[in-house]
Amino acid sequence: MPIILKNVSYTYQINTPFMRKALRDINLHLGNHEILGILGGTGSGKTTLLQIITGLLTPDSGQIVIDEADIKHYRKKTVNIFDKIGIVFQVPEEQIFEKSVFAEVAFGLQKKKLSPAEISRRVESALLSVGLSEDYYQRFTYSLSSGEKRRLAIASVLVLETEYIFFDEPTAGLDYEGRTLLLDNIKKLNEEKRIGMIIVSHDPLELFNVCHKCVFLKDGQLIFSGDLQAWRDNYEFLTGQGMVFPKSQQLVCELKRRGWDLKGEMKNFEEVAARIINCYDDISN
Repeated sequence: MPIILKNVSYTYQINTPFMRKALRDINLHLGNHEILGILGGTGSGKTTLLQIITGLLTPDSGQIVIDEADIKHYRKKTVNIFDKIGIVFQVPEEQIFEKSVFAEVAFGLQKKKLSPAEISRRVESALLSVGLSEDYYQRFTYSLSSGEKRRLAIASVLVLETEYIFFDEPTAGLDYEGRTLLLDNIKKLNEEKRIGMIIVSHDPLELFNVCHKCVFLKDGQLIFSGDLQAWRDNYEFLTGQGMVFPKSQQLVCELKRRGWDLKGEMKNFEEVAARIINCYDDISN
């Protein structure tokens, strides 16, 4: 079932000298098993939007529908919204508090009234899904690398078996290898477990590589929404709005403007390079 936002607005510190409109009439749709990317600069409203969808903030106006039920239904605690949605916050390793990897992942199941066997099954499955094998179970959490801690944080959410997982700047502070491994894990989880996802980031290269579609926020307004091809088709408009495309996508857009017949997703440098070489060979022949 989808998540739908209709004309959602939010204002910080209403009726004070510090009042600031964070979101303005946002309309958004997260389809079944879809990965949606949210792009925008600092202060654009990305994190605020994520907190509103999860019920951590209450919008001034508008409607949020999760699986055909208004979010107010969840606030009345008829159903716990966190049975539906899991969140991986910014710098999640700072929120790890258990000593061992296994205990950290199992913590969220303590009030689920599950048998020890079922808890073990879920923990082992969640850790394996993010590439942490049995060798990690009894390791001290403080001994993990930053990338391993991020994967541990994802496992701690995955073990709850929610329908959606939201990520707020999941690759911040990681090196290239750590970012690549984490994004590969996110794609794999979406494909294998069919979990709907929202990823907030300031980096379009990462989001274009993993998301089915992306939205662009600027000053609390939703400027654009679409898949990668739609972003390319609206290149001039989006750059005029301050959007900075990855170099690989800038190259694709410039070559298409000059008449090159470049087709396909071409989400990353490798795919772009391969398509350009093929296109050049076609032209040469």
